[in-house]
Amino acid sequence: VPFVTLLVRDPHRMAGLFGALPSPESERRGPGHVAFRCGGAVFALAQASLVVEDLGAPPPPGAFKGVVFTVNVDVPDEVDRAFEAVKDVDGALILTEPHDLFLGTRGFTFRDPEDNVWDVIWTEGTTFDDRGGLNYP
Repeated sequence: VPFVTLLVRDPHRMAGLFGALPSPESERRGPGHVAFRCGGAVFALAQASLVVEDLGAPPPPGAFKGVVFTVNVDVPDEVDRAFEAVKDVDGALILTEPHDLFLGTRGFTFRDPEDNVWDVIWTEGTTFDDRGGLNYP
């Protein structure tokens, strides 16, 4: 999936959170739209109210949306650095602290200011190509 868009109530507030993670912001930014380069993919935040007529209303605040997004990192220490950055972001809620998981992984989980759930994960054997694209074992 080379491009994913997450519809949110406040894309510019959410951009503050993603600016704390190891994903550089794209130069392409506009009213109601912010994008980040995540390896070989693009992750965009877009104003949900602009598409309500076509897609319907988003879930109410506090609702789990049934999706967990994952940010993959190069080395285990990046999990801890991302944790330190995310825990200080206004509106982010840490669900689990960094810990070792199954199958040689390390990660933590948080809920962003708009109730989306995220994992930040390092997986043993994972590499990234020269564009930053994930090569999953």
